[in-house]
Amino acid sequence: METAGALTIFERSCATKGLKYKDMLGDGDSSTYSAILESKPHGEDCIPSKLECIGHVQKRVGSRLRRLKSSNKGRKLSDGKGISGKGRLTTGKMDVLQNYYGLAIRENLDNVEEMAKAVKASLFHVASTEEYPQHHLCLKGEDSWCGYQRDSKTYKHKNGIPKPIVELVEPIFDDLADPALLKKCTHGLTQNPNECLNGIIWDRCPKTTYVEQETVALATYLAVLKFNDGDISYLKILEDLDITPGFFTCKDSLFCWNTTRFGNGVQVLEADKFTQAPLLKRLQIGLYRLIRNNMTKVLTFINPNTSVRIKKDGKLLPAIGVKITIIDEIEDVERYEVRDYVGGDELGYKQVALLAASEDVTLSDFKKKTGENQTTSAKVFKIRKSVLDEGFLDWLNYATAKTGEKPNEYNPITDEIRSAEEQNPLSSVDVSENMLHLAGQGKNTLKV
Repeated sequence: METAGALTIFERSCATKGLKYKDMLGDGDSSTYSAILESKPHGEDCIPSKLECIGHVQKRVGSRLRRLKSSNKGRKLSDGKGISGKGRLTTGKMDVLQNYYGLAIRENLDNVEEMAKAVKASLFHVASTEEYPQHHLCLKGEDSWCGYQRDSKTYKHKNGIPKPIVELVEPIFDDLADPALLKKCTHGLTQNPNECLNGIIWDRCPKTTYVEQETVALATYLAVLKFNDGDISYLKILEDLDITPGFFTCKDSLFCWNTTRFGNGVQVLEADKFTQAPLLKRLQIGLYRLIRNNMTKVLTFINPNTSVRIKKDGKLLPAIGVKITIIDEIEDVERYEVRDYVGGDELGYKQVALLAASEDVTLSDFKKKTGENQTTSAKVFKIRKSVLDEGFLDWLNYATAKTGEKPNEYNPITDEIRSAEEQNPLSSVDVSENMLHLAGQGKNTLKV
């Protein structure tokens, strides 16, 4: 099935997309690539090259080591001991070797020779002991990943790997350090985003149950929506269908919207903005309602002109200070949640800040700190402005400046964070139109 699907994608790319694929990223299964080479979908002048998924290549280390351990089970090595057991080739050691192999590839994408050297160095590094250190291939210097190379006097070795086992494992690493293989990994990509999308599709449409094409298409459209923007995208579909979602539907969608995805072709505008999206959305909704209901008192519980210091480089970033006690007036937001969020070194922290002492204080007075009893000190949570929605900040500026045009209603469900150009290329599928088509037209042919 995968082979047929890949062939279809390659064969129709010129007609539907106006392009030719020059590379194919895949796992070790060569049947699909062989079929593409045989069919030559782009002619003799454009033969796609095979790129290896780093994740799948990395797994080869574990697979081959387990196979080696199984084939030598019960056999005595040159030191009179077996291959398994305490201090030998344990599952933990195999996992460490596999992880080191993956790091060796990812940290040397621009140099195949250094990549091969790092692969071999990882084996000897893990095998090293206090009596027999083997760090001759490890990167030298103060910036080395190898602790022994950084400071050989204070470095303490952990349990290494006996020499007889190293002699068995070394041919495997020599094979997996082949420049021809490593050259196919210099792109630094994996199939994780594809596997993730496939998983979302088959969660909605299991392979074990036979369904018609229309059901598979619907599952695919729903999966694309979920993959790109999370469950919050379903609310937009309901809005287009003139269906008003209920309270719990909106609430659950906002919680499920917190989906952080990384990988090629999946762009995130701000990682921290996605990481704390549910809390930030609930907090901004609550503060927005307080601002609307108490517009003259905003400066008594929000300081819009504070800053947060990033401890690792000392930078000051624009932030707002929210009075701690005001959090208790917001539904669905607990004080400890905000405390845990702003407790990080890079996002903010709790401290004392100035707030207006009365609702008569203006933003100008607040900045100048003029007059007696104009301001008061209070404990606040500081939150970087860069992680807040523009719609919320527009209302905060309008309420505190008391000038300008009244902003649009702030709605975190429809408030856009990413533009269409910044979204995943999967968004080019006209999901909304096809979903509406399904809802209104029944079983007519879908556009795919």
